[in-house]
Order: sequence, then C-alpha cells, then structure tokens
Amino acid sequence: YMNHEASHLIDPTSVEYWASLPGHTREQAFVFEMDQAHVLNRVEWKDRGDGMGVARLCLEACPGGPGCENWQKLDTWQAKQTACWQEHLMNMALRSRRWRLTFLNNHGDDNHLVVQAVRFFVPLPQTSPAHNTTHSQTITRKLWKDLLFTDVEILCRYDPTANEDTSEVCDNDSSSTSSRLGRAAAAIAATAAAARAT
Repeated sequence: YMNHEASHLIDPTSVEYWASLPGHTREQAFVFEMDQAHVLNRVEWKDRGDGMGVARLCLEACPGGPGCENWQKLDTWQAKQTACWQEHLMNMALRSRRWRLTFLNNHGDDNHLVVQAVRFFVPLPQTSPAHNTTHSQTITRKLWKDLLFTDVEILCRYDPTANEDTSEVCDNDSSSTSSRLGRAAAAIAATAAAARAT
C-alpha cells in the first residue's frame, strides 16, 4: 500500500513498515525463502502497538523442493498490543527452506494491518562461554590483521526470556543485559587494541 512495501518486513533496523491495502485486515500471508533448509526455533515481530498491529499469527512450512505447495501448519498464536519486539518459540521442529507467515487479523482497526519487521531464528549448537570469548577474539584479530573492512560492528544479544512461550523483548527491559553487553564490548575492544598493536 503506497510506499509501505513488503520489503520493509525483512529490515529490522528500519523504522519503515508494511501496511495492507485499505480494508484488507485479515489473512495477509508472506512467503520467506532462505538460502538453505533450516529448523526455526523462534519467530519475532514488531509493529506500532496500535489497533492496526497484528493480533494473531500463523506459521507454515513447505519442506519440499522449489515450487513446493504442500504447506504444513506448525503453529498459530496470539500477539500482544505493544510497540516492543515480541517473540514466539516454536513447539514443532521441521526443516524447510520456505516459510509462510500469515498475519490473521489486527487489533480491531478496520482500515489497515501494519507490521514493521519480522525475524526468524535458527538454533545453533551450544558452546561454552570460554569458546565464545576465544572465537570473538579470533574474529577480531583476523579482521584487524587482514584490514579488509572500513567499519566493524559486533552485535551481542542476551535473551533472558528463552524459556517463555511468548514475551516482549525491549532494549530497556533488563539491566543485566546492558551489563553483559558492556563487558562483552570491553573485551572485544581490548582484543582489537591488542591486534592493532601487533
């Protein structure tokens, strides 16, 4: 609708959003195709927190090859009316390259259904904190040695709600998150400084 295109859904850093056509506030489906088949363990989404925000979602997967239309429903869930990031943990594990996320309805607005962004999370094998620290130091040292960049940005994320089914994830919800990220940033900065000196 207008300049509120579907491409905004896959850019979580943008303040732009997708909006449905006027009056189309139900069953708005989007197919996301990944580079290879994955098993999803979490879906996150964000809207403006008003009546146009999504109230109910459904996720399906198509485990076949290209052109697959044998969609299998994995889960349907409710969303809160909030402008914070929300998340839903998957109860079923299915490996697929194509995923269809349907916004079933909004929170009551008759004109539009609006979503700002969507994120899919793929589980990775657990590693020890010592391994994570060594790995980040190795990456930083290699980046500084090769000098194949103009800017370096390393993002860390601590998830205090890993055991909850559906929850809000806001940047200012947890002081422990800030302290953990602060320590991580300090360690990375120290490693970068050591790498520059060598």
